[in-house]
Amino acid sequence: MGAFVCLTDVAIEFHCKTVLFDFILRLGMASSLERFKIN
Repeated sequence: MGAFVCLTDVAIEFHCKTVLFDFILRLGMASSLERFKIN
């Protein structure tokens, strides 16, 4: 049971990092596009 909880914790942490990375990536792409439009 302990191992399963640990595994779930890792999965949640990985998911959160993936979502965060995706968000940062999209934000970076959006700001790059805005800069490109201005120039």
